[in-house]
Amino acid sequence: MVDLIIVSYNTRELTNQCITSLYNSYNKTKYSITVLDNNSNDDTISSIRKVHPNVKIIANDKNVGFAGAVNMGMANSQSEWVIIANSDLIFLDNTIDELSNSVELTKNIAVVGAQQEHIDHTLQASMRFVPSIKSALRELLFIDSIKNVFRRLSWKPRVRRQVLLGRMQYIDGALMMINRKIFFALDGFDESYFFYSEEADFCYRASTSGYVNVINSDCRVIHLRGGSSKRGSFEQRKKFIKMQMDSKMKFINKHFPRSHQSAYVIFKLAHYLLLFLLAWMNNIFRLTIFNSSKKRNVRAYKYNIEILFAWLIKRKNRIGHC
Repeated sequence: MVDLIIVSYNTRELTNQCITSLYNSYNKTKYSITVLDNNSNDDTISSIRKVHPNVKIIANDKNVGFAGAVNMGMANSQSEWVIIANSDLIFLDNTIDELSNSVELTKNIAVVGAQQEHIDHTLQASMRFVPSIKSALRELLFIDSIKNVFRRLSWKPRVRRQVLLGRMQYIDGALMMINRKIFFALDGFDESYFFYSEEADFCYRASTSGYVNVINSDCRVIHLRGGSSKRGSFEQRKKFIKMQMDSKMKFINKHFPRSHQSAYVIFKLAHYLLLFLLAWMNNIFRLTIFNSSKKRNVRAYKYNIEILFAWLIKRKNRIGHC
């Protein structure tokens, strides 16, 4: 028996679709479904009760964030392994079975992840590097972007492969199967991360404590991405952009020397300036560097630049007063 917890926030249609995909997939593994709702105001709860009356619902009277929701869900679980899922997932055949089978392949596993795909079944990032100077430098040099291009070109679904993550890597929090005993031994998710980087923090603490995080690429799931964060106007999106950057800075402050923060900000600033410059060149010279979806990110690049510049100025003023 596996407990499956779906965290939702104003994603009524996506949450119902996620639950339906679970019922439509063929699973030998027995599981229970719980939706943990973070005080949605779009009638998510009443809709689930109507469409999926057998699903257990935990309704928060306020938004406690993703980390808080996961901790609450884990506290209400009983199985040895617990699956934490975003509401914007579509489960495919045998997803749950493949996740469950993964725990038998390697010892000391803390977290198991699946290979995420886009709606057209093209490859999507399922693991990333934790926020650090190294990860910022990799982004600046487009190392991971180039690697991902080749991975997408060579990607073949249903090729069995298990990937053991390094200490500086983490599993994307959209779908994680977590060992319940290890979860509580590590004090669960850090709730000071309201949204973003909480899974990076947990995976990093697990790997530095001697546990293993793995991706089973034979286990596949469609991730629509941004069910809560990409909805609404850009002014609403700015809140999530700021939250994401703050969470990354919090991670670096927690796990690395203070000097790392400035270097990280400088590398990230250079990265976003370069992206903004490429976007500007695309508009001026009518290049095809950015497709329509990338063009929509130009304002996000600019806002990230503003955030990072503001941090550097604040840091300089703080040092000047010392």
